[in-house]
Amino acid sequence: MLLAIRTINRSPIQNAINKFVEGDITVREMVLILGTSKEFSKKFINKRTPNETIVLLYKKFLARNPESSSVINAKSSRMWEIGWKKIIKELIDSKEYIGKFGGNTVPRLRKK
Repeated sequence: MLLAIRTINRSPIQNAINKFVEGDITVREMVLILGTSKEFSKKFINKRTPNETIVLLYKKFLARNPESSSVINAKSSRMWEIGWKKIIKELIDSKEYIGKFGGNTVPRLRKK
């Protein structure tokens, strides 16, 4: 009973950290949870224009800039339709993300 009460009172991030430490979720799943959290939104999404948000999401989740301004504009329009959380999910579920980072590598810019 006490365990159930503690679980209810924890934030989604705390629960995800516990699952990650216990090996119940992958790095990729943890990245998705963190990226779609209120904390991420507050720190990175809320104060940016849609175009700035798209550039930031590409850097954070694919470790690169978008290919062109037309990609930025298209993704910005799509974000307007489906929301930033679904854009993040699309990036994390993309073949590019999986090919570069798989399930157990944190996305980051590589030093040349």
